[in-house]
Amino acid sequence: KQWYQRRVRGFHLRVRRQGDLKYWKVSLKQDSDRYEYEAKFRLKKDTFQDVFLQFSDFVALYRGAVETTAPPLNITLMDDIGLQTFGGVYDDFKQAGTGSLEIDYIALTLK
Repeated sequence: KQWYQRRVRGFHLRVRRQGDLKYWKVSLKQDSDRYEYEAKFRLKKDTFQDVFLQFSDFVALYRGAVETTAPPLNITLMDDIGLQTFGGVYDDFKQAGTGSLEIDYIALTLK
């Protein structure tokens, strides 16, 4: 796992949104950890786009709120990845309507 942490920089997603929901996020979690780490992105409608998220872009959260005292993201301990739309309680906007995210691929980017 040590080589992995030194060589992997982040994610490359090739995705397309359909519908009204334009704000999306990738979340990473470890079962035994109370924190979730997430990185957010915005998509244009009906066109495939390449999204690059570096692990340094991921922010720690506890129950949806930013947690500044959390340890830094350690990708070797993560065992759960999620993609979802967001907007609401801890954001300065809300999203409404329907939408879906079509995923062509998710890849790891190397240093």
